[in-house]
This record gives sequence, structure tokens and C-alpha cells, in this order.
Amino acid sequence: MQATINNPVATTDTRAACRMYNCVGLVALILLCAAVLFANLGAAALFEPDEGRNAEKAREILLLHDWVTPHENFLAVLDKPMPYLPSALAGAGCVVLVFLFARRFFGLWPALWSSLILLSSLEFYLFSRIVIFDITLTFFMTLSLFCFFAALHEEDRWLRRSIFFFMYFGFAAATLVKGPIGVVLPGFVALAYLIIARKLSWLRRLDLPLGIVLFFAIVAPWYYLVEISNPGYSRYFLWEENFIRYLTPHFNRTQGWYYFFYVLAVGFFPWTICVPAVIKQAWRKRDDDTVLLVSLWVVLLYSADLSALGHIVRRDDRAKSNRRSVEA
Repeated sequence: MQATINNPVATTDTRAACRMYNCVGLVALILLCAAVLFANLGAAALFEPDEGRNAEKAREILLLHDWVTPHENFLAVLDKPMPYLPSALAGAGCVVLVFLFARRFFGLWPALWSSLILLSSLEFYLFSRIVIFDITLTFFMTLSLFCFFAALHEEDRWLRRSIFFFMYFGFAAATLVKGPIGVVLPGFVALAYLIIARKLSWLRRLDLPLGIVLFFAIVAPWYYLVEISNPGYSRYFLWEENFIRYLTPHFNRTQGWYYFFYVLAVGFFPWTICVPAVIKQAWRKRDDDTVLLVSLWVVLLYSADLSALGHIVRRDDRAKSNRRSVEA
């Protein structure tokens, strides 16, 4: 080690080798994503109910030339915003973000293993190959939290501000994909981290005034256009779809608490057997900042994801309720 420190050439060679390994690992990961997520993409029929609905909405966008309000069976559907990113592309983006995050804060091998585990998890694989919004939402929330943590640990002020730009962009894009939960959920994780880590003073680093302006500059135009095209949209979407739906049984969102454990067991197969060991390791390293953020990230966001997944069996009833509300 001392010889390396005293030898600039050796240090330069070591850094060059690290960069090469990083590039090779990232390229190999992208190629693997291409093989796993994009091979025979579209060969399977639309088998999940939401796939058919989303495909029909896309068809009617082209027929009606309406890029503001989504339609299904030529009726306005206001339960989700318009923007959408192909699931396979968003899934590949999630894998790359996990690699970059783990590489920066844990090392190359943990980064490769983390990415491979995510890519080979059953739930992630399936959701990355069907026409729904969940993986797109996951991508932008992952981008925002990655940038949040990376920026906080960046000493260069201008580089930190640039990274925060992508964090606020991630918040806004996630909000355009699925509504306010796109900023509420990752924002809750970030705030919980700052509170538990006793780093609330770091709020000054977030450039909040600039971030709020950027967020609304991206989000507000679409919400304004859809409100103009569909008077009453803001009340219906923000109140009923994002408050009543999640805090009351108005939309029949009822599932037993044990349901979520089934989803966890099946969704992360075959890696579910490692969960107890991971929890044990996380508890041992609970004083580590990065482990704390990742633990909050998993517990808070995945709990919310499971809550949403618990509504799948009720979606037909919800769609009918949405159409009745729009017609009224």
C-alpha cells in the first residue's frame, strides 16, 4: 500500500484499471439487460387487464389526436396522467441506476451482484415486459433518490447543483407518470433519512427554492392543459384518486396484511431466501449512512408498492367507477 501511495504511476495505473473494470462491467450489464428484457419483446399477448387498457389508450391518442387527455373506449380517463415510457426501457434504466449507485457507495462487485439480483427477480422481470406504468414510476423515483444521496455527498457546489437538477427532474417526471406519489414517496424517504441521520441541517444543500420552481415548470403545464380540457379534473384527480383512494375504502381497496408477504415471497423469487440474511446484515450496519438510506428506500417505497399491487384484483371495479365519475 505504501509503495502504491508513493508511486504516482502505480496510482494512475490503478485508477485506469478501475475505470476499465467499471466500463466493462457496465457494458456487460447493458448487454445482459438487452438480452433479458428486450428479447422477443411484444411476442406475448396482452394478458394483464391494464395492458389492454393502456394499449387502447395509446391507439385512441392517435385516432383522436389528443395528447392531453387519455381516452378509453372514447371516454376521458382521468385516473392517471398522460406520459409513459416503455417498460423494458425503464427496467433497463433501473438496473443501470442500481449499478451506478452501488458502484459509487459499495464497490464494483456489490454493484454487479445488486444489478443481477434485480434483473433476475421475477416481479421486476415481469413488470419490465408488460404495458403498465409501475416500472416507469420506479425508474424516475430511483433516479431522484440516487441523485439526492449522491448530491448530498458531493463537495463541489456546482456539480452538486447539477445533480440536484436531475433529482428534481426525477420528481417531476414521476409525478407526470402517476401523480403526486411520484414526489411524495421519494420525498418522504429523503426526509426520513435526514431526520433519522440527524442531518436536517443538510436541507440547505437541496436548493429547494430553485428545485420547486423547476418542479412546477415541468409539471404545471400539463396539469393546466388537462384542467382546461376537462374542468373539474384537479379536484377529481388530486382529491379522489390520490387522497380518498389511499386513505379510505371508497374504491374497495381491501387486502389482508399477510397478502404483502405473499407478494414479497413470489416477487423476489428466487432471492427471497436471502431476505433474512440481508435484514440481519442491515441491522448490524444500521449506523452506516448508505445502509440507512437503502433500508428506508426498501421499507417505505416497497410497502407503498405492495399497497398498490394489492388493488390489482379490484381494478375492473375501479375502472367502472372512474368512467362513471367522468360521465357524471
